[in-house]
Order: sequence, then C-alpha cells, then structure tokens
Amino acid sequence: MATKWVAVLLTILLGNSAAIAWLLLHPEGILKARSVSDTSESIVLPARPATTGGDTLSPNAASIQQIRDTSFNLVEQVARNHLQDPDALCLLGKVHLRAGNPTGAVEIWEAVLARFPDHAEPWVDLGFYEQMQGKLDAAEKYFSQAMLLAPDRLDVLEALGKVYLAKEDWKGAMNAWFECLSRNDSPAIRNQIALAAIMVKDTELAINQYSESLVMDPSNRDATIGLVQLFAKAGNKERAKRYERRLSILDKERRPGEEVGPRADTDLEKVQGFARFAFSEAIRLLERHGDYEDALTAREQLVQLIPTEKSLLESLIQEYGRRNRLERGTAFLKQLATSRPNDPRIGLAYAKWSLRQRAFTEAEASLAKVIAVQSENAEAYALLAQTQMPKDRNPQKGVEHALKALDLDSSSFHAYLVATSYYNVGDKAKTREYLQKALELDPNNLEAKNAIERLVNE
Repeated sequence: MATKWVAVLLTILLGNSAAIAWLLLHPEGILKARSVSDTSESIVLPARPATTGGDTLSPNAASIQQIRDTSFNLVEQVARNHLQDPDALCLLGKVHLRAGNPTGAVEIWEAVLARFPDHAEPWVDLGFYEQMQGKLDAAEKYFSQAMLLAPDRLDVLEALGKVYLAKEDWKGAMNAWFECLSRNDSPAIRNQIALAAIMVKDTELAINQYSESLVMDPSNRDATIGLVQLFAKAGNKERAKRYERRLSILDKERRPGEEVGPRADTDLEKVQGFARFAFSEAIRLLERHGDYEDALTAREQLVQLIPTEKSLLESLIQEYGRRNRLERGTAFLKQLATSRPNDPRIGLAYAKWSLRQRAFTEAEASLAKVIAVQSENAEAYALLAQTQMPKDRNPQKGVEHALKALDLDSSSFHAYLVATSYYNVGDKAKTREYLQKALELDPNNLEAKNAIERLVNE
C-alpha cells in the first residue's frame, strides 16, 4: 500500500475558393508565374555577414558571437542538406535578413523564385521585404501571387490587408481581413477591421468589432483604447468613461509585472531572439524531412546556448520522452547540471527527470546542490522528501523535508505530501491530520479525499 501511495504522489507531481475569387477582384496585383527551366539552376549560398559579437560593447560579446555562429551553422547545414527544399533555402534568406544582410537575403529569395516559381515561400518572403521597404505595389504583387499558390496562408492574407490599408484602400483591407476572420476568428484581426471601419467612417462597425475583440480577450488594450476614442468622439461620455476605467485597471495590472532595476543586456536578448527563430524553424524542417536525430541535437544546442529559458528545457525533456530517448536525456541533463552547478532551475529539472526514472540517488544529490544555492526553495524540499520516502531509503528524513516544504509554502499539495510521508513511516494519526489539513487548504483536492477513504477502509 505504501508503494501505491508513492506512485500516486509521483503522478501528481510530475476556404480557398473564396480567397481566389477575392484576389481576382485585384488582377493588377497578380504576377504571371514563371516556368521552371529544364536545367535546374544552382543556388549559390551567400557568405554570412561579417558582424561579430566583439563589435558590441556588451560584456557578453563572446556568448553573442557563439550564439550567432551556431545559429548560422545550423541553418546553413539544413539548406545545404536540402537544396531541393525551397523552404530550407528561404529560411537561410530570412536569417540573413535578420542578421543585417538584406542583399544576401534578396539574392537567395530571387534565386529560389527562379528555380521554384510555383512554390509560395519565396513570393511571401519577397512580399514582406518589399512591404518593410515601403514598396507597397511590389509587396501587393508578391503577396497576391503567393495567395494564388497557397490560398490557405492566413499570414499572407493578413499582410495584404495591411498593404491595402497603407494604400488607403479601406475596402480592400476590410475584404482581406473579413476573409481572415471567416477562417480564424481572433481579437487582432477584429481590431484591424475596426481600424479600417474608422477610416471609412463606419463607427457602428468599428464599435462592434472592438467590442467582440474584448469579449474574446478582456485584457485587449488596443480594443479598449479604440472604444474610449469612438465613444468620446460620438459624445457618449458615460460609455467613454466606462472604458477609461477599464483601461486604468488594465494599466494597473501591468505594473506589477514590469521589471525593476537596470535593463538587461539588449545585445544578448536580440541575438537570443535570433537564435530562437533560427533554431525553431530549422528544427521544424529537420523533423519534416525525418531527420529526427539532427533535430534532437539542435534542441540540445539551443538549450546550451540559452540555458536560462525554462520553456526550451521543458520542450527538450518532453521530446526525450516522446522519442523514448531516456538514456540520452539522462546524459544530457546530467552534463548540463554539472556545467551550471549554481543554476537551481537546471538542478531541479535534472532532479525531476531522475525521480521519474527512479534514480533516487542522482535526484537527491542534485537537490542538495539546489538547496545549497537556494536554502528556502520549497519545491526542492518537496522533491527531496519524495526521493527519501521509499522504505529502503530514509523515510524519516522524508517526513522532515516534507514538513520543511509545507513550512515554506503552506499549500494543499505540500500538506498532502506530509501526509504521504507520515503514512510511509506508519503514523496513521499524523497521516489523517495532514490529509484533513490538505482538504482545509483546498476542498477540491481529490487525491486527499481518496486517500482519506482508503485510510478508513484499511
């Protein structure tokens, strides 16, 4: 029965035709697709930009350079290994553009367009580039052709709406965004429709769209500001004041989350964003081609480059489980924890992983290091208690550390953990006491309710 309790605790822890018809209303925006030549034209990959991390004044210049180089290495490798995949080549163009080499990016996209004229991606990339340059007619033509080739591309349809808005073609913008809305309703699209409606002086439509946007996302500031302005302009002071109060509440809710103290290293943040984009897109392509080992290696590289980002490590751990690569996961996490002994997040991640594999000694050692760095970490004490609960380990110490976790964080889960630890040393009176405490803290704790029933029936 004790084994069953530990097992339970571990479980707890741990529309295309419509788009084409719409595009035909704008025949001037459609380019004639080029045919592929019989002899495939080779695509020359440009040299990467010469910018180095050392060019910045950042104290993290060496890390910046390493992150940048590793990201380029991966994307270039994917492009070279998949020269027949226009998406892989276009990704290299995107990376060049983000790294400050627009000339190289355009060269890649134009070469891909010449070789794969019936593939949408180079048209899309060139459209976004021309839009960024303010060349709206060229952007419209590229986007329109992309829509003919890939009418499901909502990102392109939305971009076309923004091009029409910039060209003061309000009806064209609304047509594009209403088509987006028919496929995927979202507050952002409704806000854009409202903006176009304001331009054609359709106040009722604008209010309707902003209101629907707020129903979907009550924290949407753009919609709230829009309603304040619309009602104020209409002379409806009462409703304008209502949304002003709502805006004030939203602003107050934002302040507690604002960072205090000196700003982070913006150069490092920028290159980390560059790496996240490059790696995520490269991994997607690798997995699409069945290169799962290379994709897993890329995930590991990204975690090593940005070890402080919790979501990247969590995603990698999930991938180890999904691919049934448990030994590889153990080896990598152990190496990562060894290389960053003062990072409690990594120590906790390795401890949780070890606990799942029932490697209690490894988990306990990792948690001891975490507690040495953060002596008041309730989660670390809770995990440590679980490593010690089995009868062949040190269940009395498990009680001690479970109580410490509860003292640091008086939660229903920690009270349930204390009850479990007492059960494992045979103290049923204390077990019942802390199960009741767990229910006092959270009456909906089903695990505690079920445990009390089991206790009564023993």
